Amino acid sequence: MASSTSFKLVESFLSIREGVLLKGHPMQWQRTTSFFSCAHLCLRKEGCRYINYKASTETEGVCELLKDTSRDHNNGYIDGPGWFHGQIVHSRVSARTGSNTPDFKFTFTTLGAVGSNGPIDSYGYKGTTLQGKIKIKNGIQLWTVPLSGSYVIEAWGASGAEGRQSADVSATTRAGGKGAYVRATFVLTRGKVLKILVGQTGCTGKVGSPLPGGGGGGTFITSSTDVPLIIAGGGGGGVAQPGNLHEGDPGQTTRNGSQAGGSNGSGGNLSQQGSPLALLECGAGGGLNGNGKSRMIWVGGKGFTNGGNGGNSPIEGHGGFGGGGAAWRYPGAGGGYSGGGVVKDKNETIAGGGGSFNTAKNRTAISIMFVFQAILFVFLQSGRSEMIKRSAFFNTDENVKLESNEIISRQTSRSVLSCSQKCLSEPLCLVFNYGSSSVNRGICELYKTSSDGLKLIHEPGWLCGHLHGPKKVFKECKTWRTKDGGCCVFPFLYHGENRHSCVVDKLLGLWCSTTDNFDVGKTRGVCEDFKFTFTTLGAVGSNGPTGISGYKGTTLQGKIRIENGIQLWTVPLSGSYVIEAWGASGAEGRQSDKVSAVTRPGGKGAYVKGTFNLTRGKELKILVGQRGSRGKTGSPLPGGGGGGTFITSSADAPLIIAGGGGGGVAQPENFHEGDSGQTTRNGSQAGGADGYGGNLYEKGSPSASFECGAGGGLNGDGKSGEIDEGGKGFINGGKGGNSPIGGYGGFGGGGAAWRYPGAGGGYSGGGVVKDKKETIAGGGGSFNTGANPKKGEGLGGDGKVIITLLEAEKEKFQNMNLAILLQTVILCSSPPRSQSLLSLQIKEGFHLVGHVIDRRKAPSVLSCAQLCLKRRHICRSLNYRNNERNMVCELNDKGTDSRGYTSLVPTSGFIFAELINLTAHYRPSNSKGKHCTENSSVGSNNTLEARTNFTFTTLGALGPTGPKFTYGYQGTPLEGKVTLQNGIQLWQVPLTGSYVIEAWGASGADGREGGYGQGDRRIAAGGKGAYMKGTFNLTRGTTLKILVGQTGGRSNTGANLPGAGGGGTFITSLSDIPFIIAGGGGGGYAYWRTTKDGDPGQIYGTGSRHGGSEGAGGELYDRVYPSGSLESGAGGGLKEDGESGNFAEGGKRFVVGGEGGRLKYGGSGGLGGFGGGGAAYRYPGAGGGYSGGGVVKDRKYTIAGGGGSFNGGADQEKGKGVKQGDGKVIITLVHKAN
Repeated sequence: MASSTSFKLVESFLSIREGVLLKGHPMQWQRTTSFFSCAHLCLRKEGCRYINYKASTETEGVCELLKDTSRDHNNGYIDGPGWFHGQIVHSRVSARTGSNTPDFKFTFTTLGAVGSNGPIDSYGYKGTTLQGKIKIKNGIQLWTVPLSGSYVIEAWGASGAEGRQSADVSATTRAGGKGAYVRATFVLTRGKVLKILVGQTGCTGKVGSPLPGGGGGGTFITSSTDVPLIIAGGGGGGVAQPGNLHEGDPGQTTRNGSQAGGSNGSGGNLSQQGSPLALLECGAGGGLNGNGKSRMIWVGGKGFTNGGNGGNSPIEGHGGFGGGGAAWRYPGAGGGYSGGGVVKDKNETIAGGGGSFNTAKNRTAISIMFVFQAILFVFLQSGRSEMIKRSAFFNTDENVKLESNEIISRQTSRSVLSCSQKCLSEPLCLVFNYGSSSVNRGICELYKTSSDGLKLIHEPGWLCGHLHGPKKVFKECKTWRTKDGGCCVFPFLYHGENRHSCVVDKLLGLWCSTTDNFDVGKTRGVCEDFKFTFTTLGAVGSNGPTGISGYKGTTLQGKIRIENGIQLWTVPLSGSYVIEAWGASGAEGRQSDKVSAVTRPGGKGAYVKGTFNLTRGKELKILVGQRGSRGKTGSPLPGGGGGGTFITSSADAPLIIAGGGGGGVAQPENFHEGDSGQTTRNGSQAGGADGYGGNLYEKGSPSASFECGAGGGLNGDGKSGEIDEGGKGFINGGKGGNSPIGGYGGFGGGGAAWRYPGAGGGYSGGGVVKDKKETIAGGGGSFNTGANPKKGEGLGGDGKVIITLLEAEKEKFQNMNLAILLQTVILCSSPPRSQSLLSLQIKEGFHLVGHVIDRRKAPSVLSCAQLCLKRRHICRSLNYRNNERNMVCELNDKGTDSRGYTSLVPTSGFIFAELINLTAHYRPSNSKGKHCTENSSVGSNNTLEARTNFTFTTLGALGPTGPKFTYGYQGTPLEGKVTLQNGIQLWQVPLTGSYVIEAWGASGADGREGGYGQGDRRIAAGGKGAYMKGTFNLTRGTTLKILVGQTGGRSNTGANLPGAGGGGTFITSLSDIPFIIAGGGGGGYAYWRTTKDGDPGQIYGTGSRHGGSEGAGGELYDRVYPSGSLESGAGGGLKEDGESGNFAEGGKRFVVGGEGGRLKYGGSGGLGGFGGGGAAYRYPGAGGGYSGGGVVKDRKYTIAGGGGSFNGGADQEKGKGVKQGDGKVIITLVHKAN
């Protein structure tokens, strides 16, 4: 669309209406290819203000241009199916109205700078189109695009300096290579900042003989973040020596530099044939990302991202600014996208030219020139009321098409306007292509490509539009947005009560008032979707974000506080939420800092998803894992571990955690990718377990330490090496490990890297395992307490969290005091006898339609309820309305169904109430003058139904200690009813009556043969926990102590990895008198000769394998050496601890806390389960229980016993080896006392 003729620049806005046309005042009628062609004609036609357009064929349509008059045209509009009407609502002509030539050509120079450094000021642009438009930063020119549109960019690289035989004027010379020339067309957006480095010619040496030339600098045009648009390579320097006369190579038109030049953006190399490692007194050219090679003090050119300075020389044969290499005895090479190199053999030395780069398609192989005659900004606005605030400007280009692989969708559309509307409604869409395929249909392609450096190709009949302004123009909201662009007002008055969040309605969904009093104003809007995306907020490395500006314009704006990098967020509305979490990936490992060096990627982070019931006002702590960093100094450069992503309560109780990936390593003969974040709870490669950090393990030398860090877990730090740090545990801040070479672990507990890679953080940190041939960094473990769990491998890069409201909690019934009073009146009005306990659930502002069986007048809602009770055999609900003139009581034969209030209609002034049967029987008092008991109100424990279940769990706790928080009981009958005492749960009996108690002990851990990285060749199962059931008469207010047994852990030290014992499950009185106890299983043991499963929890009082009896702990017994001690722990009982071995402790007795056994000298593996499970080191641990299990060893095998059980109830049931995993308790009310 470039033209050699002069034209004036017109910037216009066009308002468009579909399905109408304006009659009268025609100026011109002709056929055009599209609506936008018609609009461009109007822009060029003096006096034109309106257009009508209708497509008549696939490739053209009718265009009517209408003149501008002072007459109001509103009465001239008529319906016109298939027509589009446009009105120019604003036009602005270029400021230089005295000339028809647009002033949009910009020529950038070196501003008089010479040598290896760039210009220091922009004074040389005085009187040009660049006056006042340039900033200089370290010699690089920063320029802001003045207007959105299509630009031609031409770039020339600088030439290398000539080489001279001596300083004599008549000396023989050889020219330096000329710079390359590249040209392309780009679509640039107004306000974008470009970085422009104009290459400078190299310098010829001035002292001595010969005097070779320095390399010329490349010319670079990139985005502000160093993403290249176009680069022209510089030429190599010339050389004139006796027997060695050679011109420098020119700048290359391909991406690679010549003569041992670099590739893929790296710097060039120096090469001497026959002696590749010999020293050459010169410098290679710098590339985009890497410096040119240099020998001794003759510096190669710097890479563009390192400043782009030319190399320096003691004889002043400096390389040109733009990465030119320096010259002394030999010439320097040219800079460019990839730097040129220098090659020497016996006869000659040649300096290579730098490579070039061009992202555009329409290439012809620095000047920037605006090339479009008119810019049409189309203002798109829907007529629907809920979309009034959703608008944008699109810059449109005809007969061109975007070519990109970032396509969102490809679909049919009836017109270009429909296509643009589709782009508006797609949040990620920034660019669209539209090509007509018939009169009323075409192809619409939506893209998410940014408008920086778009690749446009010539395509007749197509139109490309790209976003010019914000897609949604919403005013700022301090509370919550509505879908029509308004703001919620909190609190607002609704039926006399203040509401502090969106109201849940079955018909309307979530809505809020847009005034402070809905009862008066009656104005409301539908609340915007409750979806929250948490990111790293741009933070990188081992520390988390410090500011929240990155959430501006999102649903999290103003809703986040930062505390040491962790984001604190308050749940806005009670309901069911889906939480998705991605851990961060580990950094790649590189063999060196060269762009062309061999690499191995870091492991990707894990992905976990679950559904959670969250309560409004609850605060969550969210740590979004950050990617690890690669080392920057030396060789090799391993990668740091990726951080885990954590979502916990404010008290650090975990909801969901996604593990981070391990770092990659690329060393000679040691190329290995990092492990991915694990979808199980334990970290890989000597990783931690039960929320602890990972370990460092060298095969053949288990106690050795080496230069890297393991990943941090929820509760413990990763192990640190000799120099590098392990990642911190979440409760210790979650920072990544630090490294002296910059190989930091990512925020979220990633381990640091120096000589070896760092491991990933997570629920349990990843470890690092090294042997003679390879080193592998493990991924962190994950954790998920949600319903409907999903897991898998995530994406590369930083972590992420998305929290989406799945279903809001139904609006709680109002006026419960009214329901209580109503119930008391109803009950006390009858004679003293057995009767049903009934209550009314009330919903204001609604009435049920279509089910009325009777309609009467009633003075109050209580009187209406009495009428319904009298006809209780057919009346199920009521509608009531009371005002000065009308008191209506409607009795209904239907209430709610399983789908909710399907026939409810919002009606101001009405109350809907439904009869609810709370108990099967109720017996009032016989006291004189009273017909009701004191417990007749709704909300008392009398409302408990028979067969009510209370299920007690481990609350997500793992290892030797019990839970610290009761968050997991939220939304269950135990919410607010349980307190914790050192992990033991205290619960008060709610009603006097008969209860069935069921208890399951925890299983022991599996034993596995095979050390780290060897696989699991044999597996021996841990014993399952016992099951006990009995019936007990319990009195209201009695406090029970409940310890739910936890699974044992597996050892992570040595070639054989035995399992620890599972904890027993205990239910006792407050004074430790047992009601029922279920024994835990023993740990498994796998050895190369044999495997032995652990014993199950026992159904009798005595533990197995030299287990205890009558509440005592178990023993350790070696049949070969009876006086010896085993490296394991026996199970604890009710009254006594289990016996401890050389390195492992026995389980603790219940009366002192019931903790599982630990390793005596530290370590996170092989810990006994809470409930008295014995620890495992070389041999397995035994199960806890009423009496602890023991451990027996002979020459061929070792077996860990199960804990004993106890049952003091009636109607007993029991089973041995029933429960796999953690224990459990279910208490069921089966009969309430009268």
